[in-house]
Amino acid sequence: MRAATGLPTDRHWATVPTEQLPQVLDTLKQRFWGSLEDSGRLYLWRRSERTYYGEDEAGGWKESAAVQYGGEQGELALIRMNQYRSIIQAILSMATSERPAFFAKAVNSSTQSLIEAPIATGLIEFYYNDKRIDDLVQTTAERALILGEGFHHNRWNILAGKAIGQDPKTGAIVHEGDVCPESVSPLSVIRDLKEPADNLKWCIVATWVNLWDLVAAYPQEAERLQSQRGSAWWPDTVWSDEYQRGKLGNEEDPDRVVVWTLYHLPSDAVPQGRYSLICGEVVLSDEAMKLDEIPVYACVPSKHIDKNEGNSALWDLLAPQEAYDAAWSSLLTVHDSYTIGNLYVPKGSGITPAQIASGMRLIEYNYQQGAPNGGMPMPVNYMTLPTAAYEFPDAIKAEMQTISGVNSVARGEVDDNVKSGTMAALIQSLAVKFNSGVQRSVVHLHERIAGGLLKMLKAHSDTPKVAEVMGTGAAEYLRTVQSSDVEDVKRVIVETANPLTQQLAGRMELAEKMAQLFPGKMTMEQFVQVVETGQTAPLYKRAKAVVDVIAQENDMLRAGQLPPVAYVEQPQPPPPTMPGMPPLPPMGIQQPTPRTCHPNEDHAIHVQEHSVILTPDFKADPMRLKAFDQHMADHYAVWSSMPADMAAFTGQSLPPPPPIGAPPLDAPAKPDAPKGAAPPPKDGPSRPEPEKARPLGGQPQPNMPSMPRPAGGGPPIPA
Repeated sequence: MRAATGLPTDRHWATVPTEQLPQVLDTLKQRFWGSLEDSGRLYLWRRSERTYYGEDEAGGWKESAAVQYGGEQGELALIRMNQYRSIIQAILSMATSERPAFFAKAVNSSTQSLIEAPIATGLIEFYYNDKRIDDLVQTTAERALILGEGFHHNRWNILAGKAIGQDPKTGAIVHEGDVCPESVSPLSVIRDLKEPADNLKWCIVATWVNLWDLVAAYPQEAERLQSQRGSAWWPDTVWSDEYQRGKLGNEEDPDRVVVWTLYHLPSDAVPQGRYSLICGEVVLSDEAMKLDEIPVYACVPSKHIDKNEGNSALWDLLAPQEAYDAAWSSLLTVHDSYTIGNLYVPKGSGITPAQIASGMRLIEYNYQQGAPNGGMPMPVNYMTLPTAAYEFPDAIKAEMQTISGVNSVARGEVDDNVKSGTMAALIQSLAVKFNSGVQRSVVHLHERIAGGLLKMLKAHSDTPKVAEVMGTGAAEYLRTVQSSDVEDVKRVIVETANPLTQQLAGRMELAEKMAQLFPGKMTMEQFVQVVETGQTAPLYKRAKAVVDVIAQENDMLRAGQLPPVAYVEQPQPPPPTMPGMPPLPPMGIQQPTPRTCHPNEDHAIHVQEHSVILTPDFKADPMRLKAFDQHMADHYAVWSSMPADMAAFTGQSLPPPPPIGAPPLDAPAKPDAPKGAAPPPKDGPSRPEPEKARPLGGQPQPNMPSMPRPAGGGPPIPA
C-alpha cells in the first residue's frame, strides 16, 4: 500500500525493498524542493548569492561586471559597490586563516592508547594536507555565511586508491577505496528541514560523477546505467527554475550524472540503518549502516531558534547593500550626466553648436529684459550637490560594519588613531569575539571532520595506508597505518589560537614580550615560529617523550611486569684514594649488566614519577612491589655509576660520592655482627679537626683553609 505522496504508509520509508528505493528517493527530492520554495528559503539563497557575486537577476555573469543604465531613456547610471562580499570575506578570513591544532584522544590512558593517539593525530594531519581539507572547510564556511548553512561530506569512494585486484564475477577492477572529502551545497543535501542540520538522523547527498566511470565500476549494470545518460540530474546551483529539468534531458553535459548516497542511522524503526548508492533508477549498492554517525557535517554559524534552520546574520546586510548601491548610483548618474558642461545663450545670439563641438551642450532661451548675465552666454553647473549626498554612502558603510561587527582594522583599513600593533591587535580581537559564533562553528566542523576521518577508515579501510603519521608539526617519517593502529582513539580535540595571535602585529608584540621575559633562553627559531604562527609550543619533543615513556613503564609496573631489559656497559668504580689526592680514573668496563633502564634516561624524574603508583593497594601486592623495587634499584645503580661527562651530556645531576671505604654497590652484604658486640666506628677512628690558618698570626678565621699536615701524619704544621 502506497500513499499518493510516493512514500509507504505501512512502514518506514527507509525499510522498503531495494527495487523501490529510486521511487522513494524521487518523492523525498520533490518534498525537499517544495519546502524550499514554500518557505521562501530558495529565494533568499538566490538573493544572497546574487548580491555576493554581483550576478544579474537570472544568476548569470553577462552584466555582473559593468555599469548598467536604466530609466525610461537610459538616463540612470547603475553601479554595484559590493561591501557585502568584502565584509563576508573579512569574517571568513578571521574564522579560517589559522588552522587549529589537532589532538587525538584515546578511550583511556593505557600504554596502547598512548601509542595510538600520536599516530591518529599524524594520520589526520596527513589527510588534511593530502586532500586539501583546509580549502574545503573554507568553502563550507563561505557557503554558511552566504546561505546560512554549509555541509562537508566525507564520502567513501570505492573507485579511489590503487587497484588491488579484479572481481571474478563481474570483471570490474577493484580498488582499495579511500575517503574523498567534498564541500557540499545545502541544496544538495536532501534532509528533514525540521531537524537540526548539525544533528542529522538521515540524509541523501548528491555527487556528480562521470557516467562512464560508473559503467567501468559496475559492468553488470552497464545497460541500465547508459539509459540514465542525460536524465539522472539535480541542480548544482540555486538558480534552476525546477529540479525536474533533468527529466527533459540534461543537454549541457549528458555524461555528467548524479549518484545519490543515502545514509540512515540505526533506530527503532530502522534497526540496522541503511547505506545505499543510487543513480537514477539503478541501485548500485544497498547495505546496513557501518558508522555510528552520518559523515555529513554542517557548518551553521547561527540557528533560527524555533525552526532549527541555519541562519546567517549577514542577511541583515542585504537591504543596506541595495541602499549603498543606490546611493553610489545616484552620484554616478549626476557625474555621468552633467560633467560635460551646458551653455545658456539667448536665441539669435549667433552662437551655434558647431562652435562648441568640443563637448559642451548648447541650451537656447528667449531673451527678455533683465535676463541673467545681461543676455551674455553663461555656463550652467548642475554638479553642485549637498554635502549630505556625498556623506550618505559612508554612513551606510559604517552602519553595515556596525551590524556585522567587522571594524575597519579587520578589513585592512587602519585608522589614524591606531598608534601601535598592540592596539590594532586588540581592535582585531574585538571583531573576532563579535563573530565568535562563526569561528566556533568552524572549529566544531574541524573536530567532526577529523573524528569522522578516523571512523571512516576504521569502518571501510581493510588495506594499510602509507602516511606521514609521526609528529604534529613537521612529519618525521612515512609508515603504513591500518585501522587497528587507531582502534582506541575515539575523538579529536581542536585547539584554537588566541585572537591576539591572528594578526602579524599581535604576534610580533607577543614574540618581543617573550624575548624580554626570558632573556637568553629564546632561540631565533622559536622567535620566528611565534611571529609566523603565533604558536609557543616547544621546538623539541623531549619533555613529552619522557612523559610518554614513564607512563608506559607505570602501566607495566602496575601489572607487576618489569620494563624491557637493556644491557648496560657500566664502568667499574675507581679505587679509593687518600685524602687530598685527585680521584683516579675508572678501571675499565664491566661486563654488560641487564638493567630495566638505560643511562640516557633522566633517572631522577623517572624515580619521582614512578612513585605516584605506590598506592596502598599496590604496596599490598608482593609481586607488583617486587617489580617496582627491582626497577628502582636498576635506576639507582645506573645513575650512581654514571661518569661525570655522561651526566653533563644528558643534562643530569650526579649522586653524592660514596664515603671512603664504602663497598661497591653490587658487593655482597657483610654478615651481621654478633649480638652484644660494640658497633664499629662509622667512619673509622676519629681524627682531630685541622687547625684553620691564622692570618698575620691572629685568631683562626672560620672561612680560611685548614693548615697542611706532615707527609707522615701527625698534628698540623703550626702557622
